[in-house]
Amino acid sequence: MENYPNNCHVIRIEDDNEMDQKRANAIKYWCNACGELHHHGKFDISEEELPKPLRRAYNALWEEGAAGCCTYLVETKEVGYGIALIAEYDEYYAKECGLSMDEMFDMLLKDMESLSACEALWCAHLYALEYAGCDECHELAVVLPANLPQADWEAVKDAVEVTVYSHSKEIRTRHLMIEKLRKYHEDIGDYDIEFGEIYFRTPDYAEVPIKYKWKLNAWEKSVEKNEVLVRVNGYWNLAVGFGFERFKA
Repeated sequence: MENYPNNCHVIRIEDDNEMDQKRANAIKYWCNACGELHHHGKFDISEEELPKPLRRAYNALWEEGAAGCCTYLVETKEVGYGIALIAEYDEYYAKECGLSMDEMFDMLLKDMESLSACEALWCAHLYALEYAGCDECHELAVVLPANLPQADWEAVKDAVEVTVYSHSKEIRTRHLMIEKLRKYHEDIGDYDIEFGEIYFRTPDYAEVPIKYKWKLNAWEKSVEKNEVLVRVNGYWNLAVGFGFERFKA
């Protein structure tokens, strides 16, 4: 995604200053993810001390963990006073996807592109913040005006919950499948395992080309086949095989 829509803002760290002001000031916060109020992180405040638009958003819209994201009262140059849904992309999630943190940021940008196309987010501004969160995780922030109507807020949450992590979740699912299959075959004694590209025949049915071989002295046996995985109640299982650890993805 090289040319970003007007409502998308990509903020990377400066090579010579990791705590650069551009990144630090992109979003100013008026509460933490638990709803405890403060003034830009400098000192605690009461609800009565909130600017009037944020007071309205705090009472009418704010809820902890909305759409599976962290929820904040914020202030930005583009939106003014607003409410934000922020998705975190940390090292643990990157490991589950089999990606480096730099590759994880690329996934975040693809997720931002998908969010920017959601009709329900017509008044939102999206911020991709590199190494800006807790433990230097990446953050994808969806910032809405504080005066957003309640009905629109419900539509926003639905759109974000369905769309955020959409690209990275697919990468994570593929990586988890391969890792679980690799462990399964190692446990039953297969050697020199090679896995091909996963084919999702349907959302709940996938095939993984696999090649493995045994070798003992001059004797060698090679096998090529497709492993079939079926998702039942959200969990992926081997269609044939025992001892395969189920996982949700």
